[in-house]
Amino acid sequence: MSLPPYLWEALALDPEVVRGRARFFASYATMEPPPFDVHDLIRLARDGVAGAGSDEIVDLAVPETAAARAMVERLENRGSAGSREPWVRVAEEADAWREAAIARLPNDTASGKEALLRAAEGYDRLGLPFGGFLAASAVGDRERAVPAVDALYSLLGVRSDGPAGDQGLIGRRAALSAAAQQIAALFTAMADPGLVAHEGEELTDALATASQATSATPVGTTGEPLALWWTAGRLLAAMITGARELRTDLAAILAELAGAHGRRLRTAQLDGYHWPRGIARVSLVDLDLAGLVAVSFRALPQIGSPPWDVAEDFGHLPPLARVSLTVGVQLAEGDNPAPSSPMRPFPPDPPTWPVRPETRWRSERPLFRPE
Repeated sequence: MSLPPYLWEALALDPEVVRGRARFFASYATMEPPPFDVHDLIRLARDGVAGAGSDEIVDLAVPETAAARAMVERLENRGSAGSREPWVRVAEEADAWREAAIARLPNDTASGKEALLRAAEGYDRLGLPFGGFLAASAVGDRERAVPAVDALYSLLGVRSDGPAGDQGLIGRRAALSAAAQQIAALFTAMADPGLVAHEGEELTDALATASQATSATPVGTTGEPLALWWTAGRLLAAMITGARELRTDLAAILAELAGAHGRRLRTAQLDGYHWPRGIARVSLVDLDLAGLVAVSFRALPQIGSPPWDVAEDFGHLPPLARVSLTVGVQLAEGDNPAPSSPMRPFPPDPPTWPVRPETRWRSERPLFRPE
């Protein structure tokens, strides 16, 4: 699967340019790390021997030259500075696979899933909950939900009977101090609705009273507040535990998040140099949003609620706001096909920004509707 033509038209990007970006990051992730890095070169220059006896510019990419051979010899004689922590290269590879996935998903869902799983392996080695979230997003891996719930309880101080907290090269304790990792754990927990239903009020009450529910900390490529992402997870948990009428509320928050990403894409398009080359600062796909859509898409039918339909649930949004929503649905449809409502025609003139008021998220909006 790939993005429909109308979204490529809205993006105003050449799909082949995006494929090239994917190839670049995949190549970087699989390349052998160099024997010396920038820290070694800085140390050599600092000690005054980098260019001893010559003003010639040394290109280490051309090792056949005498100057390059002399530089390599100096580096070998001095040895590696050893300044990079063991986790650095693992993190570089994981981030590269994540970037490759972002570039692959609009063109080929299956290839994008493969990159997501490769990134997940790296983040798992680091001990970051984001690894579990990517795996749950890509293939609906329910086994990731158990450690995610344990991480949530540990984070919220409810109980600490889960696995040890310092797993991985970075460790869970350190990882969970980051807002992005907190929502990753929250969304991963939702990958197993049966587990969430079993936890019941203990989990939903903990989520409702957590400090994250009112946090303004920016998260993700759009910088939307942590509270908005957290409320999305709370609503999904509440639906799983019985409040199925909250589907409209959850859709409104997804629309809010999608609208924010769409606005960032539209702003990035103003850069006539970087945007056509696929090197804009904003991510083409918001993986946090796409993953949340995929996880919830799989969960909704299991609680008797229809899965997301981009046209029916989010057709009021401008096309750019539907990019990550569409990617999320495609991630889930590939392994969990579910009947969707007939696609209605998209409006010829999409509404202008901002998102219409009735879809705006409100912090004072009650989590549960009155009976």
